[in-house]
Amino acid sequence: VVAVSLKKKAWLELNVERYEAAATAAREAVELFRRGGDERSALEVGAVLACADAFHGDLASARRRLAKLTQGAAESDSDSARFMVLLAEARVAEISGELSRAIELRRQSIDLARGFGLPGLVASVRSNLALVLDRAGERAAAVALARELLPEAERLGLGGVVRDCRQILDRAAPASS
Repeated sequence: VVAVSLKKKAWLELNVERYEAAATAAREAVELFRRGGDERSALEVGAVLACADAFHGDLASARRRLAKLTQGAAESDSDSARFMVLLAEARVAEISGELSRAIELRRQSIDLARGFGLPGLVASVRSNLALVLDRAGERAAAVALARELLPEAERLGLGGVVRDCRQILDRAAPASS
């Protein structure tokens, strides 16, 4: 139970870009999952550590972690593990400024998220894509995606997705005099 709570905390902290807190929770969760023999969960939360490494400028370490995690996810044959690693790969690409790669990875993560049958998850991943498109200067694509996603996010009560969509749409609105 503690490991699961730490795993959730690690990903939540990562999502709000609190990398130190995310890494601390992730390290503790990995240790507990491994002690309990749950390598798949250890792998999934270990992806947070790759993102923290990238944030701290250690891209070599982040890429080494991602390579190990990708191999582990492939060996586990777990869509969940593959999804978590894909999210981490996208985040590392964003942090390192490889926005074209991040866009490609975000699109792949949407395809994988759809397989889980969770509309809120799909909306969240699509929102991340819209943000990366916006950051990469692909304004028209970001705005189109945000416009499409906003009503669904409001209907589902996804405050973070609504905020992200409105942020993109507000920047696209012409300045009034």
